[in-house]
Amino acid sequence: MPVMTLHFYLFRYAKGGPLACSPTVHAHDDEPEEAARPIFNLANPGRSLASKIFHKLTALLVPRANGHREGWSVMYSILGDEWPREFLEMVRKTLLLVMGNLWRRFIFFFRRWPWKLVIVLDESVPMEKRLEVANLFFEVSLCCLDAGLGKRLRAMLSGPQDLFMPAVQEFLTNFFLRAVLSTAFIECLFAAYRQWLHKSYKPLKITTVGAKHVPHRFQQALHAKRRAREKPQGVSQKTRRTRCM
Repeated sequence: MPVMTLHFYLFRYAKGGPLACSPTVHAHDDEPEEAARPIFNLANPGRSLASKIFHKLTALLVPRANGHREGWSVMYSILGDEWPREFLEMVRKTLLLVMGNLWRRFIFFFRRWPWKLVIVLDESVPMEKRLEVANLFFEVSLCCLDAGLGKRLRAMLSGPQDLFMPAVQEFLTNFFLRAVLSTAFIECLFAAYRQWLHKSYKPLKITTVGAKHVPHRFQQALHAKRRAREKPQGVSQKTRRTRCM
């Protein structure tokens, strides 16, 4: 399965804590040095391992695509060209679930701010593209920037050229090198949903959990908006920023 390539890549370069993403961790001899920097890899559309795997999965989904029969060589050797309808539906459904999960976690997420600033730091990217991203950072509406880094950084700088100052480049480089890839935020979010499983006499479908999750998140957003109108309180050190996966 192509997705296992990303699985082992994250285990190799994004496990543990900040030290696992530090400059002291180097790539293997047969890999480019950028491989040891997972966020620099995932946030660059032209180099993203997740994007490459997504395209491979797309080929598995489309019979006429290049690499389709090669990817399903074992299944074609067993079932031939005519697959049972029920089996084909199950394969397609599973592939779409995997692709949706991959896109949401490792493609869509890293196309947003502040991760797009990685392009500004990447010297392997043409300067024209780096300037384009820097200009976009100052042109985009404030509501599109994250509260943790994007809004604060733009308030401190006067223009796109400031992103290329040595001090700013060093700060952002260390920030992205030491950012920890974690699913703890979403795992804690869904942890409370176990009560639904205990109350159900039969297994719940993913669609049912999703249907409950959406209004629950809207309710939380409404409570957060109401609290924001009240007297501001100190932010807990345990609070996860929205940039956490």
